[in-house]
Amino acid sequence: MENLFILLVFLLASFSFVCLKKGAGKLQAFVAAVALSGWLFVTGFLAINGFFRNFSQIPPKIMMAIVPGIFFLFFAGFNKRFKAATFKIPAIWFVGIQTFRILMEWILWNLIEEKRFPPNMTFTGRNFDILVGLTAPVIALVCFKAGKVAKPRLLMVWNVLGFLILTNTLLTGILTAPTPFQKFFVEPSNTLIAEFPFVWLPAFVVPFALLMHVISFNQSRNSKKLL
Repeated sequence: MENLFILLVFLLASFSFVCLKKGAGKLQAFVAAVALSGWLFVTGFLAINGFFRNFSQIPPKIMMAIVPGIFFLFFAGFNKRFKAATFKIPAIWFVGIQTFRILMEWILWNLIEEKRFPPNMTFTGRNFDILVGLTAPVIALVCFKAGKVAKPRLLMVWNVLGFLILTNTLLTGILTAPTPFQKFFVEPSNTLIAEFPFVWLPAFVVPFALLMHVISFNQSRNSKKLL
């Protein structure tokens, strides 16, 4: 599963670079590529060396991999220049890319079958992310017509629900880890997120999916923009 997950991260990062190049230009895309590559390298290196394995301290070290992505999410959601750049990118891209969550859930399910990941972290437990991945193609077909957002309200509702579903998954993952704040006591506990390469799940994949919802929601509010 490790190699497949690394491939998925690479594809999502590549998608990010393509979007930035189209929306903001080559220079900004290059700077973002360097920054994201650096973030993935640092978190991956720290995970390989066991830095995130200490869940007992307050705050747990794994939060250092989670919080920066959340901060960037809020920055991107409210930054006018970032939003203006995203309006130059086909809106359907940010819906279609969410189909990656089907593959992500398949990876998590296999990890659970191998007893390496807590059972409440996939569709058999408290994680309903697969519904977003399965409905993404349907939403893309229904909400986009003739190069424009045809059903902006439906698109906004879908993005809000998808955001809430993933937020629930993120919180469940945090509360299943063996920290002083643990609420869900299952075996195994959620320690795999401290290991390489799965540290990239909270450090990159989850913020990426949340950001796709934020961008798509903003575009649906500006539905007169061309796709």
